[in-house]
Amino acid sequence: MQTVSRQYHLHPESAWVGWPVTAGSAQNRYFVRPESTTAHEFWLEAAVFETRMAEGAPSTRIVRLRDVTADILNRRNTRSFGEAITHKIRTPATQMVASLDLLAKHAPKMSADDLVQFSSAALRGAKRLQDTLDRILRYSNLRPASEDAQGFCLRDMAALVQKVGGETGLEGVEITVSEESLVERRLTLSLQALEVVLWETLGNSKKFHPAQTPKVWVEAFLSGEAQMTLRISDDGVSLSPKQLASAWIPYIQGEKDFTGEMPGMGLGLSTVSAIVWGAGGSCRMMNRESGSGVIVELTLPIASVQTPPAINQAGGQR
Repeated sequence: MQTVSRQYHLHPESAWVGWPVTAGSAQNRYFVRPESTTAHEFWLEAAVFETRMAEGAPSTRIVRLRDVTADILNRRNTRSFGEAITHKIRTPATQMVASLDLLAKHAPKMSADDLVQFSSAALRGAKRLQDTLDRILRYSNLRPASEDAQGFCLRDMAALVQKVGGETGLEGVEITVSEESLVERRLTLSLQALEVVLWETLGNSKKFHPAQTPKVWVEAFLSGEAQMTLRISDDGVSLSPKQLASAWIPYIQGEKDFTGEMPGMGLGLSTVSAIVWGAGGSCRMMNRESGSGVIVELTLPIASVQTPPAINQAGGQR
């Protein structure tokens, strides 16, 4: 396992405690090689089978490793694409339809200036919708890491949280970035991947609140030399130990009538874990101690700081 851990991360971490003695439990276990600048992410599902060759012979274990990369990525991309459509198309479509509706009903009675005004509004909505559709296509093949190796700048975290909070119907999401130096750093995570993570976590806070009006707190702080933690807390319902243990498991089994839902937390958090683990991060979930609700902690890798080359006196690089 020490050799394997040089390239692969073991997820969920709790499922690997005591392995292979605990291999008989029903939990899914994965070896995840995170995406890097030289290779795409790679997922292996590990299963152990006890076997006894003859009566009285010692039992042996057969370890089966199955490549589930395509299953995980297809499920994640489908979910991400659906979330992007849900949250991004509504506004431009509403603007366009409202203007066209007014034109259809009242155009004969409108002045030339009013006709130009509402026609222009409809055109702006159509152009915005076209631009939105072009950007949404990026979510159909979502990669955890940024393609340009720049990553998401943490200076923009507060604005993104507020934007996604508005898209998911939340009001007054509190965001705190603990260290000033953190705002100058960049995540390896892409903007699109982080948006999906926030859509799912903030959306869950609203979905599972008894009145769907949760109080949500978001904190970002350094938690290691090259990583930060995004902590999202709400005052909704607390979860059972079984729900907490299974929240992050990627759902890859097929079903005849797939509805996008499964018992417990649904597909939302399994999509989050597929993104975060694929980027080399980790996920934790726990109940709040100070009241009802849960805390989601996502540990995310920070892009290494590139030191600019020194300049010699002649003006060239050393």
